[in-house]
Amino acid sequence: MIKFFVVMVLAVSACASTAPKFRTSLDPSEETIVYVEYYDRGKDDAFVAASAWIAKNFNSAGDVIQMSDKKSGTIVVKALWPVPWTQKGGSGTSGPVVYNVSYTMTFQSKNNKGKIEFHTGHLINQQSRQENLYLDSENMPKLFAYYDDIKDNLIKAITAKPDEF
Repeated sequence: MIKFFVVMVLAVSACASTAPKFRTSLDPSEETIVYVEYYDRGKDDAFVAASAWIAKNFNSAGDVIQMSDKKSGTIVVKALWPVPWTQKGGSGTSGPVVYNVSYTMTFQSKNNKGKIEFHTGHLINQQSRQENLYLDSENMPKLFAYYDDIKDNLIKAITAKPDEF
């Protein structure tokens, strides 16, 4: 009987360790990440290059672009970053589960300068009715690395010479 109990405790703790960790709020330093980049490109050229990059790199760019104003040099994108987990458990929820972190990216261009701002939102899981949950602090560096990749690739597209396309 003791062996059975020990095996059950180990099985339950193994399942618990693979479940995602959530928080009910974000640290203010994690909510908004701002990058300011300087480049040798005018506002309109940078805006067009950023628009083209977004159209090529986001699924359904027409759905994620919330605002695009060439006069002000501003593009606002609302998108999702998938965070896969493998959920194992006896409650019928075994297998891969994808939670999505919602985020907003705002690109603003002025002559020779661009600001890229990311605002981190909550987790979204179509299978769960849980609301207002946020990514755990252990996984935030992965999200910030994702933001860095977007920023680096966007700036690379803006600064590319026409013959580099």
